[in-house]
Amino acid sequence: MKHRPPGLVLLVLYKSCSAIVLFAGAIAIWLAGVRHLNVSDYALPSHRFIISWVLQHLAQIPPHTLQFAAVAAGLYGTISAVEAIGLWLGKHWARWLLLIGVGASLPLEVVELFRHPSWIRLILLIANSFAFWYVLRRFPRST
Repeated sequence: MKHRPPGLVLLVLYKSCSAIVLFAGAIAIWLAGVRHLNVSDYALPSHRFIISWVLQHLAQIPPHTLQFAAVAAGLYGTISAVEAIGLWLGKHWARWLLLIGVGASLPLEVVELFRHPSWIRLILLIANSFAFWYVLRRFPRST
């Protein structure tokens, strides 16, 4: 069995979990788009405020927008899964795929953090910055 550095294992787990969450989100958004006209049928009692709030706002989004969001989340999940698999297998192209994807998103994440500060955005910025730095500096440069 090939020994992998702990940072690489952590990075692969991060990208794998991201892919799973994105796939689940894509399925949920797609189902919401398919069932768009009937979304009000799923209203729950008032003690489930957050679910009622989500369903109420979901009904205001056009179905084609939901379908586009589902496709986008699915594609991004696929890219994350491919990155995780490629990094695990030590593929040189996976390093570049991750560097381009994460590197392009970092400036946008910084802007969003300043516009709408939140702990989640800060944690994601730190995680993505670490992933970028780690792959840039530590990941083997050849397969």
